[in-house]
Amino acid sequence: MNNMQKGFTLIELMIVVAIIGILAAVSLPAYKSYIERADGASALAAAQSQLLTMNEDYAVNGTISGSAPAKFSVSSGQTTITLTPNANASTGLLTWTCTTDKTAFKNCDKK
Repeated sequence: MNNMQKGFTLIELMIVVAIIGILAAVSLPAYKSYIERADGASALAAAQSQLLTMNEDYAVNGTISGSAPAKFSVSSGQTTITLTPNANASTGLLTWTCTTDKTAFKNCDKK
């Protein structure tokens, strides 16, 4: 009788491990960037109430109140964003410049 063993050879297993290693090497940096952008978006969302208050104050009074900072920072996780107001007297609107210390995300540039 011919007894044949079934299973994977060592070379086949080494190829599978190498493929998994390559996939991990490519995907982990992308995942890190994704987490940093999500932290930044979370910090920006946390600052929205303060931004709204400052925008309303500028629209009503034409100035940013003395208690409001010239710029402020908000942190979420390991990402810190800095928001700087830019006043436009002719339109009565504040626009905001957003910078971050980590990966840039929508409407927020890296320092």
